[in-house]
Amino acid sequence: MRQIRAGLESMSPEDLWSLHGQVVAVTPTGAIPVQYPKEVPNTNTIRTGLLDRLFGNERYLVRTFAGHEGGVLSVSFSPCGRYVLSSSRDMTIKMWDILTGEEFRTFKGHTDLVFSVAFSPDYATIASGSFDCTIKIWDISTGLDFWAFAEHPSRIHSVMFSPDGHFLLSGGTLGSLKLWDVTARKARVRFTGEHRLFKGHIGDVNSIAYSQNGRTVLSGAAWDHNDGELKLWSVSTGKLIKELPKASLDRVQCVALSPDCKTALFCDTEFQYRLILWNISNNTRMVVEHTTDTVHSLAFSPDGRYFLSAGSIKPPNRTTWSSRDEIGFIKFWRTETGELLDVLSGHRERVWSVAFSPDGRLALSGSEDGTLKLWDITLANHY
Repeated sequence: MRQIRAGLESMSPEDLWSLHGQVVAVTPTGAIPVQYPKEVPNTNTIRTGLLDRLFGNERYLVRTFAGHEGGVLSVSFSPCGRYVLSSSRDMTIKMWDILTGEEFRTFKGHTDLVFSVAFSPDYATIASGSFDCTIKIWDISTGLDFWAFAEHPSRIHSVMFSPDGHFLLSGGTLGSLKLWDVTARKARVRFTGEHRLFKGHIGDVNSIAYSQNGRTVLSGAAWDHNDGELKLWSVSTGKLIKELPKASLDRVQCVALSPDCKTALFCDTEFQYRLILWNISNNTRMVVEHTTDTVHSLAFSPDGRYFLSAGSIKPPNRTTWSSRDEIGFIKFWRTETGELLDVLSGHRERVWSVAFSPDGRLALSGSEDGTLKLWDITLANHY
């Protein structure tokens, strides 16, 4: 930790990103009316544009990080924006310095792929969730895990710290959604840590999040092949506040919430993927995109004016293919209108995770091709 903080103290002012607000993943609930924008993006045009730029066009690319021996499944920025995390199929977590591109530390201990990773708000620890059915809390200064929550009966899909860092939210298969108390870590007290169990999901919980005030938790799930669930919970009581009717949803893949908590974004899928903006104030939904391309991750910019969607485009003129044949992309959108502004291309395989830097100038993506890529969003069209 001393080494990291010394590095931060030596940074120039322009290297320190201003923290305008945390970006958290959530799910929309309770919205029934659906309205389409005046011009729904033409999927065929989007796909053609992507195919025209699949190889070699990385005009926004700042840096590529390589070192994992498997696909990169989750990425996260540190609160100051200087460091980033990645978790992988190779069962490791890596921490990188974005200024030098060098690997700072590798965290080892999981026995299966690590599907989610997150920095704590105080920048002292990180959390990881794995398909080995454990959650680990790691000390950044030593690279060692000092807590392992092994009470999950399921594979872990997502982990997220509460805004104050006192709790950790986790979601996984078999409807598992739990809140863990991590405040005792300073005293190294040994106990299960479970603070609250949210009961009600039938399917696998794919997406979870806190509201920025820390009072509510949102979760998105998928079950029975084509059905989805979106639920809003009270943190203080653990009770369900409201949910979006299952009849209006397909399998919920990924979600995000604007910093002001007024607009939610989610993607569900059956045979195609629907990218939908939900206005929480008036309970209306706007379909931004209806596409055959996969969508696996969403993120709002810190000011909420833009958002990113990331996934993969299926190979053209093919009736059969594997996930390794799919080509990764990141799409850049305007929140107010649902307008597609630009496409960031360069990953050779599916993009699993995307995140904005705390100041919104940079984006980070992690791909099945085993790399992370850092992008300068300020160069995008209409930014």
